[in-house]
Amino acid sequence: MARSFRHLISGVHGRVSETFTHPDWGMLSSQSVVHVSAGQVVTHEAGPNDMMYGPNADAGQLTTQPFSYTVGDADVWVSNVSPLGLGEVPDGESGGVAYVLHVDSASPIDVAVTITLEDQTVWAID
Repeated sequence: MARSFRHLISGVHGRVSETFTHPDWGMLSSQSVVHVSAGQVVTHEAGPNDMMYGPNADAGQLTTQPFSYTVGDADVWVSNVSPLGLGEVPDGESGGVAYVLHVDSASPIDVAVTITLEDQTVWAID
C-alpha cells in the first residue's frame, strides 16, 4: 500500500532545495516511485476538526493537521523529484526524497508538502 507523509514548511519564498528523510524508508531506492505535491496553507491551533486517523487507525492512532490548504495568490509547485536510497541521503541510514520547492509570491508563505511512496517500482520503462 502506498504511504504518504505530509509536512509543513514555514516562511517559504523563491526556489528552495529540500530533502525529506524518514527512518521507515529504508526500502526506498532510486528506482522507487514517488509523488510530491505542495500547496499554500494557513496555520491555526489544532482543534477537534483537525484530528484524523493515521496509518495505524485500527490501533486507534490519531494525528493532527494544524493547517488548512488555501488557494492563495502564490504559485506553488514542485520539480526535480529524486528518490534516494540508503547511503544517498545525509544521515546515510534512511531513504528519502530530494526535490525543489518553488514559491512565487511577494512575501514568504507557509507550504505543506505531501510525499507519497508507492509500494511497487515502475512496471515498464519505454
